[in-house]
Amino acid sequence: MYSGKTLENYVYGVRAWHLLHGLTWFGNSDQIASALEGAARLAPPPSRRPKRHPFTINILLALRSALDLSAPLDAAVYACLITSFFTLARLGEVTVCSLKAFDLSLHVKTSDIRYAEDRHGLKVTVFHLPRSKTSTSGEDIYFASQSGEINPQRELEVHLRINHPPPHAALFSWHHANGLRPLTCSEFL
Repeated sequence: MYSGKTLENYVYGVRAWHLLHGLTWFGNSDQIASALEGAARLAPPPSRRPKRHPFTINILLALRSALDLSAPLDAAVYACLITSFFTLARLGEVTVCSLKAFDLSLHVKTSDIRYAEDRHGLKVTVFHLPRSKTSTSGEDIYFASQSGEINPQRELEVHLRINHPPPHAALFSWHHANGLRPLTCSEFL
């Protein structure tokens, strides 16, 4: 079951592939538009999700007020949340599914942090993702320090100071009573 918007994305993805590879696209715009409109109308209700409210700085501030940032888990969760927000990372790219799922070749580690300058000479923090949803060979995600109440650089530094994850541990590892453990999706949520 696909929503009309999903089908539209697929069709235009195939069109983009043709154009990118210099091939002729034989799709008739009017026919495609009609077919997609019909598909959207016939899409079953479960395939449509209600729109979600966007995350805003006010929501992030409200979440921060509910956390104890001196506690290892809360510091890891908040640093993960804020850096993910500013890098536009997917949660699955910076957390692990289960405690035993951490894999050095798949998950971001403390040693995957580096500092650089962007093309305008501004300092940025870079996380190298060994693998992402869109790239099996990995990619870099970036954020810059922000002025104001929410600053991903500060939240990362707080997490690193409280949890001290070693270089080959999951980046958002935290100190549990039973030792250091990677931040899982379920703990994050």
